Amino acid sequence: KSALAYQMTAPAIDADKKVLIMTLEMTSDEVFARLMSCRSRIDLGRIMKPRGMDKGQLMQMKRSSEALRQSNLLISDQPNMSIDFICAQAEMEAEMGGVDLLVVDYLQLLDGGRKTGDSQEQELATYSRRLKQLAKKLKCPVISPAQINDEGRLRGSRAIGHDADVVLKIQSDGVAVAKYRNAPKNDVLPLGLVGQFQRFETIQSKPQTTYRR
Repeated sequence: KSALAYQMTAPAIDADKKVLIMTLEMTSDEVFARLMSCRSRIDLGRIMKPRGMDKGQLMQMKRSSEALRQSNLLISDQPNMSIDFICAQAEMEAEMGGVDLLVVDYLQLLDGGRKTGDSQEQELATYSRRLKQLAKKLKCPVISPAQINDEGRLRGSRAIGHDADVVLKIQSDGVAVAKYRNAPKNDVLPLGLVGQFQRFETIQSKPQTTYRR
C-alpha cells in the first residue's frame, strides 16, 4: 500500500510540485530509498546495500538522489504523530508556499485522537474526517494508505471509505477501483507490484513481490 502511495507522488515531484509525506511506518531514509527505486528503477536491495555496485550504477544512484534532494519533497517521520500534529504541519507548510500533495502513511497508525469513551471506530472516523477537511482547506489531494481486514474491508471504520473520493484496493489480480466519486467503479487495473523497483506496473501474470510494504 505504501509503494502505491509513493508512486503516486512521482508525477508531482517530477513537475516540481511541493509534496509532503508524513510517515508513521518507516523512517525518512526508508521512504527516500523507495522513492529513488521507484522513480529511477534502481533495485531497492542495491540502494539499501550498495556494496558491489559498479561505477555506472553508483552514478545512477547519485543522480537519482540529487534529483530528489533538489525537489520540493518534504518527509516527516516524527514518532507517534497525532492528527493534530499532521494538520498543524501541513497548514504551516501551506502558509509558506502551499502544499500540492500530502501523503499520510498510514491512517490506522495515527495517535492521540481518542476521547474518553470513544471506540476505535469513532477514533478512526475522526481521523478520516479531519483528513477530508484538511484536503479541502489546503486545496490539494491527500493520500492515506489504510489496512484492510481478512474480508477485504477497510479495517476499523467504514467512515474511511465514506469520506474518501477514491478507494483503491490491492488484490492478487490487480488494483481494484472500489470507489470513485461521481465516476465508474469496480474496474480492476492490471497492475502488480514489482518489488525490486517498488512500483506497480502492468502485468501479464502474477507479479514478483520481493519487498512487501
